[in-house]
Amino acid sequence: MGMVNQAWYAFEDWVDKCIEIIHLHDKEARKELIFAEEKLKEAEKETMEIGKEINIKVHERNGGIKAIKSEL
Repeated sequence: MGMVNQAWYAFEDWVDKCIEIIHLHDKEARKELIFAEEKLKEAEKETMEIGKEINIKVHERNGGIKAIKSEL
């Protein structure tokens, strides 16, 4: 996958330089967008994992409450 990405980025650079002239600040903005999208994906994964942990803890506590109620 890394080789494919490297080829793609080289192709993008060639297009930017030879076909469609892109200013440096536009290239930087593109890189920042890619970085921000990666960070967003990481944050979404973290949020999902935290949500799963919370659900597990809630289920464990509900199970404990049911056990106590059944003992009464």
